[in-house]
Amino acid sequence: LGFSLSSLVQQGPSERLTLTENAQPAILAYSIALFRVLREARPELCFSMAAGHSLGEYSALVASESIEFSDAIRLVRLRGQAMQEAVPAGQGSMLAVAGLSPDKVAALCGADLDVAAVNSPVQSVVAGAVDALARFEEQALSAGARRCVALQVSAPFHSRMLSPAEAPLRKALNSVSVEVPKMPVFQNVTAAASSDPAAIRDNLVAQVSRTVRWADCVAEMTAAGASSFVELGPGRTLMGLIKKCDRSLKVKFTDRSGFLEQF
Repeated sequence: LGFSLSSLVQQGPSERLTLTENAQPAILAYSIALFRVLREARPELCFSMAAGHSLGEYSALVASESIEFSDAIRLVRLRGQAMQEAVPAGQGSMLAVAGLSPDKVAALCGADLDVAAVNSPVQSVVAGAVDALARFEEQALSAGARRCVALQVSAPFHSRMLSPAEAPLRKALNSVSVEVPKMPVFQNVTAAASSDPAAIRDNLVAQVSRTVRWADCVAEMTAAGASSFVELGPGRTLMGLIKKCDRSLKVKFTDRSGFLEQF
């Protein structure tokens, strides 16, 4: 990266660390660090498939040995820069919607907004211009949404407004090696696993401006035999989303002290 990521993580300043171009490589590095610790400490654990939410898809591809860690770190920094530059600050944002079906949310979006993520059967995220989001919130609450929460983000990620970020990301992806994953990686755009490096690249490019189909990824992984999940990364957001998709699934998370004791 040309600078000490560990120093930025440990010493800040926080306003620099939380910039998208820095937060993305920091989250990737932390996720892979947890994965490597777990794999070394518990070699008997056999992961059979993987997925990641948005940025986490790169972590999943590193874990599956499809993309080298050093390449992925540079890619996600460029991805963060390109996504931030695609939309001037203050023009776009994102809104989490709870209590409405994905189809109802999509219908309310109309032509002005995009469904940025379908996280569970009852939670979606909408992205687009700030004024359109304000109108959408009124309509969603009137239509029966339990709540709408504005996300603290710097751009309307996973919406058509991010399309300008696709070209620089494709150029960068074409410059690195992408191998056939050692285990299936279910990608956000298709909710399917691909063994074709060209398709993996295409899906990573499309992901910046299209819907993160997380609920579909969980459903497809479950259909493929997954019954126990491990969340590797900061927090336990995905654990909650997976449980909302299917309460019967077992989920562990690694972002806590003494996490190895779970295993």
